[in-house]
Order: sequence, then structure tokens, then C-alpha cells
Amino acid sequence: MRQKTEKSFFKKRSKRAAAWLLALAALFLLGACSKKQTEQVSLYDQGMAIVGLMEEIVGNEAYGAMMTGSQEIAELAGQLAAGDYTKPSAVYELAFPPMKDMMARYGETDMLDGLSDDLQQYLNNRLQSALITQFNALGGTEVLAATSVYTVGRTFVSEELEENKVYIYTFSDGYPIAVTFVAGEEHSVSASGSFLMAGEKEASFEEIEEAMQSLFGENCTIQKLELP
Repeated sequence: MRQKTEKSFFKKRSKRAAAWLLALAALFLLGACSKKQTEQVSLYDQGMAIVGLMEEIVGNEAYGAMMTGSQEIAELAGQLAAGDYTKPSAVYELAFPPMKDMMARYGETDMLDGLSDDLQQYLNNRLQSALITQFNALGGTEVLAATSVYTVGRTFVSEELEENKVYIYTFSDGYPIAVTFVAGEEHSVSASGSFLMAGEKEASFEEIEEAMQSLFGENCTIQKLELP
């Protein structure tokens, strides 16, 4: 009888402990979900985090020496590092047309006929970074090499991004920085930041719009964002 009572006692305690564990787990999950919702970081701030890292590495001589031994690139890095990237003077949002529309601009639509939908989507996701690279190539091989060395990428989760886009951060005393945002599965976002050295250091909205549309067509849309 005593053995049966002890078994019943331990059984009750086990159930009570299990109930406490379930309650704690539920509270933990609720807290985690709440934290996830409250800590949602805007695309603007994600872009500025990339800008901050770019400012750090371009001013770090040890990083530059580790990545390249070119004196020409080191000089260009000095020009970039001389800027102040703490706060942008303006931010512009760019949206590029799909690859098919871009190819149609040059009369090359037939080139995509043999590509699967998945492969076309892959090319669309690479389009933005490729166009930024093409823009920097206008400044010459040294500019292209320097901007490639100091390109920064990161991945994060954001429900804000619905389609691929580019933010261009301009500064009163610094080169513009383009941050591309590419949407992935389950709200994942791949972002990459590059200095823009081929154009004017302090470009206006009209100058940026004219430069982008002359290169990529009128379907390349641009709008000025309100700074937080």
C-alpha cells in the first residue's frame, strides 16, 4: 500500500513538473516572438549598418594590405576613407526592371528563351549587383577593383522587403554608397554595399536619375526617401 502511495505521489509530482516546464517553454516562446517583433530593423538601418562596416574597413590599412597590395587601390581607399559616412544627406530607392526588360532594351530577348524560370530568377537576383558593378566600371579598372575590395555583404530577416531594390546613400562629405537588397525564402534578405566612384561625389537626385536611366533605361525608377 505504501509503495502504491509513493508511486502516486511521484506521479503527481512528475505531472506538476511537466506542467511547469510547459508553462516556462510557452513563456519563453512568447517572449522570443515578442522580441522578434519589437526588434524588427528597417531596411534603412540595415543599410546603415553595412555603411558603418564599409567605413571601418576602408579606413583600416591592415585590412587593405591583407586584401590587396596595389598602391593605386590604396590611394583610392584613402580618398574613400577621407569621407564622413556617419549620417547620409539623402537616400534614394532604385528599382530595376526584370532581366527580360533589360535585354529587350538592347534587342537581345531571344537570349533568355533557353533559360528555365529558376535560372531567370537567379539572374534577376544578381541583376542589381551586376548593374552597380557596371556603373563603377565606367570609372576604369582601378576604380572597379577598389570598389570590389571594399564591398560588404550580410544576410538578415526582414518582412519589409517585398521585391528586390537598391538604396543609394549620399553624403555631404563622402562618396555615395549603393546597398542592394535581394529577397529570399522565408523573408531572408541578402544585402551588399558598394561605393559608387564613377560619378560625381556629391550627386543630386536629378543627376543620379539621369545617370541610371541613361545606362539602364527609363524603366529604372528612382525616388527620394524620407530620412528617419
